Amino acid sequence: FLIKLFKFLMLFNDSELNRLDRFRVRRHGSKYYGFAISIEEVQEIMDFYFKVRPKIERIIKERRIN
Repeated sequence: FLIKLFKFLMLFNDSELNRLDRFRVRRHGSKYYGFAISIEEVQEIMDFYFKVRPKIERIIKERRIN
């Protein structure tokens, strides 16, 4: 749902959305089916998060209703 919303609102580019979707699939696989996530995948997810974190925080601040 969130990925479709981000795409609709054009908050992230296609490359970022594809990565988010891939991370979602990996998370669901680990949570619901017990698939392992490698250290390399964890590092990739963390690197991506720290890269987009300022963008996410800016979006939240811009859309906050007072």
